[in-house]
Amino acid sequence: MCIFHVNCSICCAFFFNQMRVNNEVISSKTADFVIDKITFEVGGKNKPHKQIEKDG
Repeated sequence: MCIFHVNCSICCAFFFNQMRVNNEVISSKTADFVIDKITFEVGGKNKPHKQIEKDG
C-alpha cells in the first residue's frame, strides 16, 4: 500500500523503500515519516525546523 501524498519526491520514495525492509514506516502529519518514534523529514533543505518541532 502506498502511503505517499501527492507531492512526494523521488527522494521520499527511495527513503521509504530502503527503510521499510527492516522497519515499520509510518506517515506523519507534520513530517514525512516516523520510524521507532523518530521523525524523518526527507529533503527540503529550505524547510524550517519548526515544521517538525512538535512531532516528537
